[in-house]
Amino acid sequence: MALRRHCNFDTRYAVDSVNESGEIQQGKKLGEDAMMRSQSAHGIHPLVLSFVDLVPGTNHVPCLSAHGEQGHEGLSDTEGESERERERERERERERERDHVRRTTEREKMGRKRKHVRCDKRRESRDMRD
Repeated sequence: MALRRHCNFDTRYAVDSVNESGEIQQGKKLGEDAMMRSQSAHGIHPLVLSFVDLVPGTNHVPCLSAHGEQGHEGLSDTEGESERERERERERERERERDHVRRTTEREKMGRKRKHVRCDKRRESRDMRD
């Protein structure tokens, strides 16, 4: 499947084509100066050029879209964003659970449950008067 030329400055890949699973078929690792020469040789304005991020540790492109065109079947930008948001929410939930467990064990160590700060302050002041 031939696509427009895509570049990624982070991984410095110029991508000519990608197969159905998103793996780069024709592409080469380039230095920044070589990419700039490549862009000007092909008449591609740097601002018009689409950028792609490779999946970390692989040679796969998660989603290619050139100016609104879907490159291949895969996660669209909105689906990818929603997946990242769901992962952030799961992480927040795990953090809340860890905090709850930590607070519960602290209460058990104190030997009594804390109801309200005001009640605890009254109890402490009453204990000090006795």
